[in-house]
Amino acid sequence: MKFKVGDRVKCPWGDGIVDRVAPDYDRDPPLSYYVKHGRGAGWHEGAELELVQSEVAKEPVPGKFYRTRGGDKVFYVGNSLNNSFVYQGADDGIFVPYDLPFRYTDDEFTGDRDVVGEWAEETKLPSLEIKRWAIITAVDDKWHPRGRVIDVCASHDKALDIVKEYETDLEIVELTGVIPGKVV
Repeated sequence: MKFKVGDRVKCPWGDGIVDRVAPDYDRDPPLSYYVKHGRGAGWHEGAELELVQSEVAKEPVPGKFYRTRGGDKVFYVGNSLNNSFVYQGADDGIFVPYDLPFRYTDDEFTGDRDVVGEWAEETKLPSLEIKRWAIITAVDDKWHPRGRVIDVCASHDKALDIVKEYETDLEIVELTGVIPGKVV
C-alpha cells in the first residue's frame, strides 16, 4: 500500500489527509484513496498523490499540547516505566498510554486518537458592523426605475462627490449590516 489512512498528501487540489483506502480493480495498483482537503474531499489514484512530510517531530515534546485526528487537545506527559507514550486529555484529565509516539494502537478508536500535529489555538473574529452608502435613482424615468443602484461607496463624503457629478435625480441611502463572528 503506497499511502495509509492518516497520511498527509499533496493532491491536485492542495494538501489533504487520506481518510479511506479502497480497492479499485480498474487501476494498477488496484487502490483508490479518499482524501479530505481544503476544497472538500474526493477519490484519487496513487499516481495523483505525493506524501507530505509530517509537521510533527519524531518524538513528542513533554509539556506540549497536540491535536488528535478527532480534534481533541492532548498534553504530552512523557514516557512511562513500560516505555509507553503518555498523553493527558486537556479537558477530561484522563491519561492515555500510546504504544507508538503519535499513533494510538487500540483499534476501537479507528485512528481518532492519533496525534496529527501541534495544537494551534483557534482565533475568534468578532462580529463587525459595516456601513456603506448606496447611490440610487430618485425618480422613475424611461431608462431606469426608481431605486436602481448606481454605485456603493465606503464613505458618505465619497457618495456626495459622485452625486454632484451627475445631472439626474439621485439620492444616497445608508446601508448597514453585520458580518457575523467566526472561528478561524
